[in-house]
Amino acid sequence: MPDAAEPKEARILSSKTLATCGPFRLDEHEVILPTGRQARIFVAEHPGSVVIVAIKPPFNLILIRQYRFPAREWLWELPAGTLSPGEEPEACARRELSEEAGYEADRWTLLADFFTAPGFTSERMRMFLARNIHKIAAHPEADEVISEVKEVPVEEAVRWIRDGKIRDGKTIAGIYEARDFLAQIQMTDTQKHLEKKPQPPA
Repeated sequence: MPDAAEPKEARILSSKTLATCGPFRLDEHEVILPTGRQARIFVAEHPGSVVIVAIKPPFNLILIRQYRFPAREWLWELPAGTLSPGEEPEACARRELSEEAGYEADRWTLLADFFTAPGFTSERMRMFLARNIHKIAAHPEADEVISEVKEVPVEEAVRWIRDGKIRDGKTIAGIYEARDFLAQIQMTDTQKHLEKKPQPPA
């Protein structure tokens, strides 16, 4: 929600598409910024995406080892992907978890809704928590090169971040979200246990 003291939104004077590639588009806009200044802005238009934090009890995350050509590296990541035309975010998350990692989940919760890099792209990513997961056969798409699917304890995943073994931004965010979520569950379970524990007579 915008702050009441913030200037109004930008006003678009003109727009044109410079290039289109599959679901992605590069647009050029002439705009009047909220400050009143005119500027030319290039935007990589994106249909939106999802990232899945899949938890296997007690405290394991499902990570995939994937080759990313733009990075020229193999990266450890959470399963993720781009929305197909007309696809709802949760349906996309279910599809990507199945395709990339070979899992299905019975319980889905939206953890976060954020922009990945608002300085140049409109990409909006939803982060989903997947629970009650069970294994099925994975079926990656033709351009997805996945060498390994691994169960990693959440605290080990945090160490991988600190050691530089995990370098993907959405995955780093998802791992810390998972750690916070699991910590809350532990606190709740501990509180319930204490409430049920017989109290000594006064």
